[in-house]
Order: sequence, then structure tokens, then C-alpha cells
Amino acid sequence: MRDIERRRANRLRVMRAIFDMSGGSEDQQVLGQELAAQVELAPQELGDACHYLAGEGLIEEAMPDMGASPVPYWINITHQGIREMEQSLEAPSEPTRHFPPAVSVINVQGNVIGSAIQSGSPGAQQEVSVGDLDLGDVREFLNQFDAQAADLDLPSPAAEELAADIDTVKAQLRSPKPKLHVIRESLISARAALEVATGSAAGVGLLELLKHIHL
Repeated sequence: MRDIERRRANRLRVMRAIFDMSGGSEDQQVLGQELAAQVELAPQELGDACHYLAGEGLIEEAMPDMGASPVPYWINITHQGIREMEQSLEAPSEPTRHFPPAVSVINVQGNVIGSAIQSGSPGAQQEVSVGDLDLGDVREFLNQFDAQAADLDLPSPAAEELAADIDTVKAQLRSPKPKLHVIRESLISARAALEVATGSAAGVGLLELLKHIHL
């Protein structure tokens, strides 16, 4: 994902979280620390997104003292922000003035940000990119791992560590609110274990798949 697309996706994720956490009310403050825990962005990325949203009149923010965290103390959504989020949710396949189509970034039928999207017919499911981590690519890697794990021929300690990493990723993907940093760290650890298995075709193939997941 290019930097500009990442920034736009971050802004929509942050705005959707503010909308949900405030209940769509101008009178309900959202604490910056609670917002940070929800969206799981780096402080500077979250701060940049909030500053943009405030500059466009979609939120109001109270900033910390100079030199402190870039994350606001608190945020209030504005009337304009509520209107644009409602527009985004009513037509999730269409962009709004400030945001890309919601179906490319967030779950449009629940409170989960950066998870599988439910759209179209009931039960339909798509995978989305969250930041630069594509959950569809992660699932494809897991499918291939399950099919080829027996051919890796890893020494026992490395095999056990790899299995634990894979189980962690699978558990996160089953969660309604997967922790992206946990998925990323587990896949990095799995990559290190697979590098021991480069003598096998399965190991080489799985490492090649991991190259397509931006870790």
C-alpha cells in the first residue's frame, strides 16, 4: 500500500472508531488513550490522522503540552463529521469528500476495525488490507502452511516454535478484534524458523509467500 493510501485508510479507521466510541454524538468525548488502544496505530500515525480530521472540521481535539505525545487528550466528533460518517456507512462502496470507500478499510456492519467485511448477500465475506497487512495474504499463507507443514523437516525445537507462532496467528484471525501487531510479530518469528528449512521445497515456497505479506 502506498503511503498516501495508507494515510487515507488510517484516517477512515480513526474516524470510524471515533464515531463508534462517541455513539455518533457531538457531546460524547473520546479519550485519546482509549482511541489509541482501539485502532492500534503508532502514536505519530494516530496523531497525524487526528490533526487532519480536525483541520477538515470533522473532529475537535485537545492537544497535550508541547513535546508530549502527538495523540490528543480527548476528541469530540463534529456535526460535519457525523454527517460524513453516516454518508460513508450508508454507501460503503462509494468514497466521500474526505475518505476512500469504507468497504476497502473497515467492517461496515459492526465495531471491528480492520477485520473481514460483510457486504452484499448475507454471509458474504471479503478480506481487507489494514495498513500494510493484508489478511487475505495471511490466510493464504496459513492454508499453504497447513498443506506443506509435514514436508518442512525442521529440528524439533524450531518445529515447536513455528507451530506455536502459527497457532497464535490463527487465534488472532478467529478473534473479532485481531491484534495486528501480534499477527505481524508471530509471522516474523515464523519466518525466522522457516529460514532453517530452506533446504526443502516447502520451506522455500512458504518463505516466498511471506514475502508478499508486508512485515
